[in-house]
Amino acid sequence: MSARAVCSAGACIAGVGCRVSASVDDILAVIGQALKRDGLRPENLTALACIPARAEHPAIQAAAARLGLSLVVADPAALAAMAGACLTRSDAALAATGLPSASEAAALAVAGPDGARLLGPRSASPMATCAIASASASASARRTAGAGQEQQPHAVDFKNV
Repeated sequence: MSARAVCSAGACIAGVGCRVSASVDDILAVIGQALKRDGLRPENLTALACIPARAEHPAIQAAAARLGLSLVVADPAALAAMAGACLTRSDAALAATGLPSASEAAALAVAGPDGARLLGPRSASPMATCAIASASASASARRTAGAGQEQQPHAVDFKNV
């Protein structure tokens, strides 16, 4: 089954991680890389996820707003539970967050324990990372319920980011 079919059948969560100095363009560019690699479009995403330490990061918040997605902050216990399912092990991420990949763990934690899986390893740039996880529609609805007011999607041209 293709990534697009998996996302259409359930939900796709984009987990993001970044350096403190990352810009919204850095975040959008790495999301675009992950989407392209997985054969997806922005409208296939149902939420953006991050670790608690990045919940107030202006670039992550701006990326969620530009994409018209709720930003869901992953629960620390869920992050720890999903760390073993990460496909990437980054020494820098381990030192900074205690997780092998902040973006992969966030995507998996928000997608939920019931069948969540990464579509591939994270995409990375010097400033940010993005991983996309899929989940069943029911699991995703439980995780994102009340996560924030629904926003209207805005067109984002990833070629010009």
